[in-house]
Amino acid sequence: MAGNGRLDNPGRPGYKSQRCDIMKYTIDEPLQILFVCFANMCRSPMAEAIVKKRLGEAVHAESAGIAAYGNAPSKEAVELVRSLYEADISRHRPRNISEVDPSRFDFILAMDSSVFVRLHEMDSVPKDKLFAWEIEDPCGRGMEAYRLAARKIERRLDQFLLNRLAESRVPPSSRSKIEQ
Repeated sequence: MAGNGRLDNPGRPGYKSQRCDIMKYTIDEPLQILFVCFANMCRSPMAEAIVKKRLGEAVHAESAGIAAYGNAPSKEAVELVRSLYEADISRHRPRNISEVDPSRFDFILAMDSSVFVRLHEMDSVPKDKLFAWEIEDPCGRGMEAYRLAARKIERRLDQFLLNRLAESRVPPSSRSKIEQ
């Protein structure tokens, strides 16, 4: 689901994964993206690292959890991000959504529908900025689950950016007609 009940869904019939080269477009201000998962140990720190690696200075990304746990990301997440994206998330510290001001972000991306529901119930979370992805939690399921989660994050990110780009090129009065 996404803002106002929208769901970006790469599993739907006819979906084709497309890479979005957002860097070829002029961006005066970096996109502000907050990724939120359950514990802020696996999916959201991975998504934060992936988007930063892919978009560089065109994005300001952070992550949080609805029930932050521990004092470090999972060792598998650290290893995967280091090996696939040449990025280091070992100094990441899980933090709770209550430690963040969600209103300062352009987009708040919940890593699954249960996180989306919890965020949707929070008064501090702007509903029009809230979107849901369905990225299974890889915690405790081995490195292959982490690789699958990372690839799904990449595909979701590409489709999400393409959808936002399409929306920005359509007059506001016509936006409700865009598949969201």
